[in-house]
Amino acid sequence: MLLVKTEVARNKLNHLHETVQSLSTTDALKLFYEDQKRKSPNEKEIAKPSSTVAVSNHQMSEISVLENYHRRLESLISESPLLLEGHLKVN
Repeated sequence: MLLVKTEVARNKLNHLHETVQSLSTTDALKLFYEDQKRKSPNEKEIAKPSSTVAVSNHQMSEISVLENYHRRLESLISESPLLLEGHLKVN
């Protein structure tokens, strides 16, 4: 069962990586600019990590693309810390 979970998590992580890597520099800068414009001055401060990473589909539609990527990465790390540890040891 652990192997299956690890394989699923690895596939999700690879998909997220490919999605982020497919963004052009120009598109990434536009996303960052729009994200910064959208946030209020208080939200621009470093946010404390939330103990709950799960986000509903409705909430996902209200957050920025970059924040979505960030939350997906946090979720994958919290779901499969062994996968990340194994990856870091290899590199």
